[in-house]
Amino acid sequence: MTHSNHSHWMERFRARAKELQRHIVLPEGRDDRTLQAAQLLLNQGLCRLTILGNPADMVKRGQAQGLSLKGAEL
Repeated sequence: MTHSNHSHWMERFRARAKELQRHIVLPEGRDDRTLQAAQLLLNQGLCRLTILGNPADMVKRGQAQGLSLKGAEL
């Protein structure tokens, strides 16, 4: 797949994801990578999102990284 084909495919994928608004559950909310992935999904409005873990700990860890988990169900 060429770069332009890949970019076009990703644009279509994102548009479809926004349209469908599927519910994604991310496990291991104690992992910084999970919180970073959640931030990307929330920023792009690709889905409804639930993150599993201790809500207070996730908010604290997210804030320490400059992340906002607003819009996710914790």
